Amino acid sequence: MRPKYIAVLSLLVLGVIVILQNTRVVTFRFLFWNLTMSRIIFLLIILGIGIVAGYVWGRGRHGI
Repeated sequence: MRPKYIAVLSLLVLGVIVILQNTRVVTFRFLFWNLTMSRIIFLLIILGIGIVAGYVWGRGRHGI
């Protein structure tokens, strides 16, 4: 396996561990919005945004 794939797999495993350990329901406040949801769902959303942003940024650097 390439070192890049090992690094990505390691980060993914660490992300899953963090998500599984944070199961409480929390309230997030942004400006005048209040959103109550499970911390797992929130972390999955943030993780997904990060993955998509990294993918788009990585593709943009190669001129594709």
